[in-house]
Amino acid sequence: QGLVAQALATDLLAEIALLPFEDPGEQVKFGPEDDEAASTRADFDDVDDYDGWTACPPQDKAGGEETKYAQYRRSVNVALLDLDVKLITITVSRQGMSPVTLTTMRLRGANREDLH
Repeated sequence: QGLVAQALATDLLAEIALLPFEDPGEQVKFGPEDDEAASTRADFDDVDDYDGWTACPPQDKAGGEETKYAQYRRSVNVALLDLDVKLITITVSRQGMSPVTLTTMRLRGANREDLH
């Protein structure tokens, strides 16, 4: 159970790590922009779009349920520590199990996409 939760958290963190620090478009705001559906991650195009996202059972990026992990819940919190640092926390929980939490910091400029 703990290994499954760890894998679910790591997979989501890898997905987030590939995205730019902030929205590459003209509309820059913290959290999902107005044109991004909060029910799926399909339109998420920067790190902080994931803030507040949660799903049980876990979903793939397009919103398809990963039914073999139906008892697990994945949640994301993104906090802006300063203009150049975001704290990303992913929590995977299941009833009867201690939650698994992964936390990392994302720095502006950590990906080439961050450089305008």
